[in-house]
Amino acid sequence: MSLRVSALALLAALPAGAQCAMCKLAVAQDASLGKSFNKAILILLVPSLVVFGGVFLLAIRSQKGK
Repeated sequence: MSLRVSALALLAALPAGAQCAMCKLAVAQDASLGKSFNKAILILLVPSLVVFGGVFLLAIRSQKGK
């Protein structure tokens, strides 16, 4: 049941706009900045995912040892 709800939420999600007024204004002034902003967001996402994944793996491995 929860998988269906999650899938429905992902399908119904609306596109997100810029987070702050300055970012939105910068992208609105120069359309080519949109792709650069998207790439920058993905690049900044990588370190946080690596840290989260590392902590998650350490938690899983410590539970298997008990």
